Amino acid sequence: MYKFALSLIIVLIMTGSALAADPVKKDDSASQQEMKDENPYIKVMNDKAKKLADSLTEKEAKTLGLIRENFGFLHSVDIARKSVKEAATLCMKENSSLKKAMKTRHQSWDTKIGDILVKQEKNLHDFISKDNFSDPAQIEDYLGSIDDMAEYAENKIQKNIVTTPEACKGLIDSMDHSEEVIVRILEGMTWPDVKNSGNGEATP
Repeated sequence: MYKFALSLIIVLIMTGSALAADPVKKDDSASQQEMKDENPYIKVMNDKAKKLADSLTEKEAKTLGLIRENFGFLHSVDIARKSVKEAATLCMKENSSLKKAMKTRHQSWDTKIGDILVKQEKNLHDFISKDNFSDPAQIEDYLGSIDDMAEYAENKIQKNIVTTPEACKGLIDSMDHSEEVIVRILEGMTWPDVKNSGNGEATP
């Protein structure tokens, strides 16, 4: 569900707007393998995942799988916020006539999404810190390695921000649609009830 929603958000933000991106490398199997070889955080993440697989109970492994999708979506929203901020800043710099409208719309968009994002990130860390895992620090460390890997890959993407008046107006319009979708998903995000499931299994 969240993977589909994330794809929709990307389309809503980028279509007809100032945001565009071009991968540094071509999207073929050889280039993808080369990118994997270049990203040192992939091995780190895989090593931590293997250690987790050896140490987690079946119940803990199932619980981690349930929260990992939420974690991925939260990370993606954070990346989207940074990208939109960068595009909005350049649009205001290059289009003085749109500065007020862009500033007002972006501040509202970022605040509305940011407030809910912070709340759900707290829910994530609170959930991990409870007695749902025997070693919460190990879970945090693993999720942190996923963040590092994704951030490294994100920095390898060449962003092409178009600052024509039409593109910047498109960015303003896209924030209307993307805000609605992102807020709805963030507000509807749930966390598995593990302690009270009563049957030894995590339940969504």
